[in-house]
Amino acid sequence: MPHITLSDEFPGIRSLFNYSPETSEPMNQLANLLLFDKSYSTLTPENI
Repeated sequence: MPHITLSDEFPGIRSLFNYSPETSEPMNQLANLLLFDKSYSTLTPENI
């Protein structure tokens, strides 16, 4: 089973994003698009 040793400095998925910034940037962009772009999301800051 693959294993990546991550720092305890950042909680949860943030430590994985810190481990691989080149992978995390597109994932962060996708999350922001889906959560905050009004053409895709019906969420408002009160819902998040």
